[in-house]
Amino acid sequence: MEGITPIDISKVRAHLAAKYKLTEDKIDFLLNGLKGSLQAEMSKAQTAASQNDLPSLAHAAHSMKGALLNLGLAEWAELARSIELGAKASDTIDFNNLVNELINGVAILIDSTADK
Repeated sequence: MEGITPIDISKVRAHLAAKYKLTEDKIDFLLNGLKGSLQAEMSKAQTAASQNDLPSLAHAAHSMKGALLNLGLAEWAELARSIELGAKASDTIDFNNLVNELINGVAILIDSTADK
């Protein structure tokens, strides 16, 4: 899924403010809480992909998809969805590369969740 727009934290923050009517403090709280959840799901996805544990991979990708959609990151959620559906269908694609692309793409959410 090359060509996915890089994540812009300021746009994520604007999305949360507009869609959910959140204050800056609540956005900070939400993003900081999401950091741990995303880290856990990324780790699960990476382990599952490396072990070819497709049910666990599908579950982790599904969780990431939901979080990314809530943040207004439809393109990245679509990549997670592709991983989820491919794992559920037992596709013979390189899940390691797809998971790494997703992890690298959303890393900014982990590295700078409080950036404004």
